[in-house]
Amino acid sequence: MNMQSMYSLIDAVNEAEIILIGIGEEWTPSYEDILSDKSVLTGLEKLSALDNQNILMSSLQKMYYESFHSEQLKKAYHNLFQLCGSKDYFLISLNVDRYPELAGFENERCVYPCGNMDYLQCDMNCHNELLLVQSTYQTIQNIIKGKIESSEFQEEKCPYCGGKLVYNTMEAMKYCEGGYLEQWEAYMKFLQKTINRKLCILELGVSMRFPGVIRNAFEKTAYYNQKAKMFRIHQTLADVPQNMEQKVYAKYENSVAYIANLFVS
Repeated sequence: MNMQSMYSLIDAVNEAEIILIGIGEEWTPSYEDILSDKSVLTGLEKLSALDNQNILMSSLQKMYYESFHSEQLKKAYHNLFQLCGSKDYFLISLNVDRYPELAGFENERCVYPCGNMDYLQCDMNCHNELLLVQSTYQTIQNIIKGKIESSEFQEEKCPYCGGKLVYNTMEAMKYCEGGYLEQWEAYMKFLQKTINRKLCILELGVSMRFPGVIRNAFEKTAYYNQKAKMFRIHQTLADVPQNMEQKVYAKYENSVAYIANLFVS
């Protein structure tokens, strides 16, 4: 069904007992946005000699994310939290930023299956273990801030095989899934609570990348729950299967802009 009014979404959330939220790629800055930032450009200049490009670029991404530069994105997350934060909710994000938590969403109610920038892993995942990123990240921040020289940077190596360490994201040669599996189990338990309950599903800016994680999974959840209402909002990918047309409200619009303007009359 086409969404005629944003207030139908607000009403559906208010009426629901449980909220399931899926966040896609529309809700994270592009590389173009990140590379246009002055602090990122400074970092690239000061650390240009660093061999491990994953550590360099991912650290700069992490710095950019923690600054929460985009006012529209910040407003969208603020509105989303105001709308859902008092409900029994769970949020899945295909992004590796932590914007949901910066906006107020509880870490225990979020899962990030595509990566975690709080940890490093062996690029080849030789022992399926994660290492805290804080030491490496702090050193890179100090170089950018001019507190130490770039020549003082000592790249950490895998303590088991001596190989390259990278951030724990899907960009690793062999991704270590240990960073999110505990929260994924929490999500599976959450889904059990949705059976025969008034459920509102918000799918926001989710592309066809990893459809089994959000798009197809959300459709299945909505299909089998007779009390569910689902909203799919995306600039270009808001299409809905024929057998779901009476249950899913679709809107072709940038989902960040839509939610950012949710309470604007």
